[in-house]
Amino acid sequence: MQKISNILLSLLLLSCSRTVYQVTYSNVCGSKENFIYTSKETDLSCQTFNFLGGYYEGSNPPQRRAIVGINIQTNFEEEIYLFREPPQGTWGSLDVSNDLKKIAVVLNDTLCIISRESEEIIAKIVEGRNPCFFPSADSLLYAYLGSGLEF
Repeated sequence: MQKISNILLSLLLLSCSRTVYQVTYSNVCGSKENFIYTSKETDLSCQTFNFLGGYYEGSNPPQRRAIVGINIQTNFEEEIYLFREPPQGTWGSLDVSNDLKKIAVVLNDTLCIISRESEEIIAKIVEGRNPCFFPSADSLLYAYLGSGLEF
C-alpha cells in the first residue's frame, strides 16, 4: 500500500501548472514631464502539464487591451484607458492630448478618438492615420487615406 501511495505522490508531483503572461507594448508617443504613452496588450493563459509530457491550455480569458502612461524615470505604469470590450485586430499609431482628456488611436484601419471623461468613442475616421493633437487639444492633425467619416 505504501508503494502505491508513493507512486501516486510521484505522479502528482510530476504534474504541474503555470500561468503564462504575455505583454506587448506598441505604438509609443511621447509627452511632457517624462511620460510616454503606449498601447498595451496582455494575454493570460494557464498551462497544465502532466507526467506524460503533454499539456493543455485552460482558463484562457480574452486579451486585455489598454492605453498606458509610463513614467520613464520611475518606470511607474498607469492605465489611462482600458477597453471594456477589447478590440480585436491590429493597433496603429496613437496620440494623447496634452490635457489627457482625449486619446486618438488607430484600430483596424479606423482612427478612433476616445473621450477619457465619458469613456466613449466620440469620433471615427475611416482610413485615418498618424494622429497628432494640437497643444490646445481642441484639434487633431492626421493623415487621411480614404473617404469615410462617421460620428
